[in-house]
Amino acid sequence: RFMGTWLAEKAGVDASFALDDVSNTFYGIGPNSGQPINQIAMTFPASQTGTLTNVVLPVYCPAGNMVLQIQTLDGSGRPNGNVLASRSFTGGSDIPVNYGGLLTLAFTTGASVSASTSYAVVVQGSSNCRWFTPASTSYASGNGYWSTGSGSWNNLVDMPFSVTINPTVPDNCPATPNPAQTDTDSDNQGNACDNDDDNDTVADGLDADPLDAFVCLDADNDTCDDCNQSGVADTGNDGTDTDSDGLCDAGDPDRDNDGLSNADEATYMTDPLNPDSDNDGFTDGEEVAAGSDPNDINSTPVVADGDINGDGNVTMADLLLGQNILLGKVTATSAQLQRGDVAPLVGGTPAPDGNFGAGDLLLIQQKINGQVNF
Repeated sequence: RFMGTWLAEKAGVDASFALDDVSNTFYGIGPNSGQPINQIAMTFPASQTGTLTNVVLPVYCPAGNMVLQIQTLDGSGRPNGNVLASRSFTGGSDIPVNYGGLLTLAFTTGASVSASTSYAVVVQGSSNCRWFTPASTSYASGNGYWSTGSGSWNNLVDMPFSVTINPTVPDNCPATPNPAQTDTDSDNQGNACDNDDDNDTVADGLDADPLDAFVCLDADNDTCDDCNQSGVADTGNDGTDTDSDGLCDAGDPDRDNDGLSNADEATYMTDPLNPDSDNDGFTDGEEVAAGSDPNDINSTPVVADGDINGDGNVTMADLLLGQNILLGKVTATSAQLQRGDVAPLVGGTPAPDGNFGAGDLLLIQQKINGQVNF
């Protein structure tokens, strides 16, 4: 048994009422039906513009034929005799003489209907046809009517039915021939007249693959396709960028921005995605430049900070050692001279001049006294 709710979920079904709630009672239609009814109408609103192709009804005809019509309505909401579609169904072949369930009745030529406009399903019986009523519900969007055929319509209970409308699909390229109506990006503009078929913000003429939103071009020449991450051209988001320098890793010669090229990282066996491979506080590039081992946490560059003896603190011991070096009492190592060469200060930071002298000892003493901080 067809259910009204099932029909309503199918593509094309527009209006539907009570097909899952059909009773055991019916109205006879036709001169031999035992009732003064020659036609019954059920009005409904169309929710979409298109072609009404078929009607589903709980009907049968013990005698005679049945005519099914779609009519427009008059100002009072009743059928006005203007027929949009009509078909005669032969009793005993098209229409059963005994009720066997819901019938899908298709028009040879459908009715053109418009969204938000109401119409009427009209059933006429040549002898004796029957249309079953709903068990209990009423249809809020339309009304049932009966007529002797004289043109006057009288109120009736709402009758079960459904109609199928094939919606009219507008031409997505009105000025350009495109029978297939292909619209890759579903923007209601056909490919034939759309200059960006995949909607990746890159014109088709510049797009490496105009039908794939994740393939377009490489405007920043970093070897990563600008669309590969989000489906739109974005040079700032076109692949993993470890050092956040705007170049994706695949096209960045120094992926971790530590001063060592990716090739140098391989030479020194350092981590190309970690700027400080041994986590000693100095970048791999700083360590290589200073001669320390970038893979050894205990090997660090010599820093000009005044800590001449290298014990981690700048104290009077460093000042005394420096004085003895200058007096020739102590032969300084290369590291001691580098740590003590703090002058001059440029912007508050040591700018070693390659000579260790009295100026360096003066800055070290000022640092010990808290007069400067570097």
